[in-house]
Amino acid sequence: MPVQRKVFRIEQVDSVSAAPVAGDEPRQDEILAELKALHDLIVSQTRALPQVDTDNIDETHTVQRAISHTKQEIATLHAGTFSEGRPRATRELDAVVDGTERATQQILDAAEIIEEAANSLSASVRHEQDKPLARTSAITCCASSRRAISRT
Repeated sequence: MPVQRKVFRIEQVDSVSAAPVAGDEPRQDEILAELKALHDLIVSQTRALPQVDTDNIDETHTVQRAISHTKQEIATLHAGTFSEGRPRATRELDAVVDGTERATQQILDAAEIIEEAANSLSASVRHEQDKPLARTSAITCCASSRRAISRT
């Protein structure tokens, strides 16, 4: 006695029987034959594809690595231009200003020494007539030093 199987709702809607039919076996052979033909077609198409040129791929990878390396170098240089939160140009200008300030101070110190020497020279002159000449020389020398300083 054949076993009665339950019919599902989807089978009722489509009026498809889930029970194997005696004519299904040839259809399975037909499906397998089509699958085999499809497989053979895929294999033949794959063989027909052009081969990938690995030299171009290697060159592309080399160029990509070079670009990445250059980007890292640029980032390093850019990061190196900032130290203590200030750009390199600002630090260099600060160094120029500091150097100029030190040079100006040295010039002023030298001018004071020259002025003291001129005053000493003027005081040590024995002849009264040479004193105004010594004093004028000292004043001229100091004035020249101050003008040089004001230009810097």
